[in-house]
Amino acid sequence: MSKNYRIHRIANDVVDRWSEDKYLGGLLVFLLVTVFVLYPLATLHLTVEVLLNITLSLISVTGVFAVTLRKDYRSLAVIVSVLALAIRMARLYTNSIWIESIDHVLSVLIAMILTLVILIRVLGKGQVNSHRIMGSVAVYIIIGLGWASSYQLVHLLFPTAFMQINQGTYGTGQDFIYYSFATLTTVGYGDIYANHPLAQSLSVMEGLVGQLFPVILIARLVSLHAATKQMED
Repeated sequence: MSKNYRIHRIANDVVDRWSEDKYLGGLLVFLLVTVFVLYPLATLHLTVEVLLNITLSLISVTGVFAVTLRKDYRSLAVIVSVLALAIRMARLYTNSIWIESIDHVLSVLIAMILTLVILIRVLGKGQVNSHRIMGSVAVYIIIGLGWASSYQLVHLLFPTAFMQINQGTYGTGQDFIYYSFATLTTVGYGDIYANHPLAQSLSVMEGLVGQLFPVILIARLVSLHAATKQMED
């Protein structure tokens, strides 16, 4: 194998990895808009809720696009995302507990898959660039969204699994997003609390993940950066 060929192959590999990494930034943007804009406004108008469902499907597609250039995987991601969107849209116009349950289960599975594949990408070999940093932040947000969906499923099965101190209206998607991220970041204001053993177990697990994930992630990224610098030197 000639030296020029090896250099050309390495250059192409770097370009391919960078083209994949750039999707991680787009994924983070979708997530930030979803959590801080669309979820709070979704309860105000049906149009916003439809837009929220479309954005959630785009998150699934962007997450897979950030991991691989293979067309078959990307096509599968599009198909699954369209299916998830169809279920979410059907949920808007029906009161079927089965459709709502499938929606939450599918959301949890998608969050788990995205977390796994993006972490493999973020923590894989290669230069620690800004896109990978944004990808790690995206994973943290996806964890919060996934747990929110699991809380919604528990609430659907056990209506008194979560309680609110002021006894006000409770049970919207935004309520569970709020509770999930308050638990993930261990803020825990106490206005909403888990009242069922399953809900309590999930809350404790999320709190542990919220504490351990940043520590382990930072340690791994630092070691990758040090290894990269050592190779360059």
